[in-house]
Amino acid sequence: MDEIDHSLLLAMTQLQAATPNPTLWGGLASSSLAQGLEKLAGELQNLRERLESWVL
Repeated sequence: MDEIDHSLLLAMTQLQAATPNPTLWGGLASSSLAQGLEKLAGELQNLRERLESWVL
């Protein structure tokens, strides 16, 4: 379980690092990408929380 949790945390960290820097890239494409990455990171966090409840 620790390995799965670690993998999910790593994926969330990588998503946060991939979020565009608004000073370097702006506009609709940038904000759309940022919103998509935030949503995906949130879904991974929800998955982590659900997996924690399954551990005996």
